[in-house]
Amino acid sequence: MTVLYIKKNIDNTTIGGNDMKKLITIFCLSLLICGCTNNNTNSDNDTNTKLKYNDGEYTEAVTGYAGNFNLTVTIKNDKITSVVIGENNETPSIGGVAAEKMRENILSTQFNTPDMVSGATVTSEGIVDAFDRIKTQAENK
Repeated sequence: MTVLYIKKNIDNTTIGGNDMKKLITIFCLSLLICGCTNNNTNSDNDTNTKLKYNDGEYTEAVTGYAGNFNLTVTIKNDKITSVVIGENNETPSIGGVAAEKMRENILSTQFNTPDMVSGATVTSEGIVDAFDRIKTQAENK
């Protein structure tokens, strides 16, 4: 439609004030429509997208109520895929249960601070501290 309008006016060789305003308006709207289209085809998995955390397996020592043990976290594509609580001497019915619950909390909250487990404060705090160190290690700077 725009092409026909311009051709008609070119053939007549005179363009009046209102015709010029219409022509400029149509031209500007065409530019606006073309400029607003998004031709970005990048996806979230694009290799150009910078990940917040580096992939890998990270291990830190946990200071528990009954001694030290390891916390191992595996990260893949900014997701925690595995959390392993190492062998420990925590009381099975208290610290042992808390350690397993903390493992589940880390998996469900991902990189957010996991909820502490009531009744096993030392074990919970030790796991949170080790997890914070792992996040710092894994951070893509």
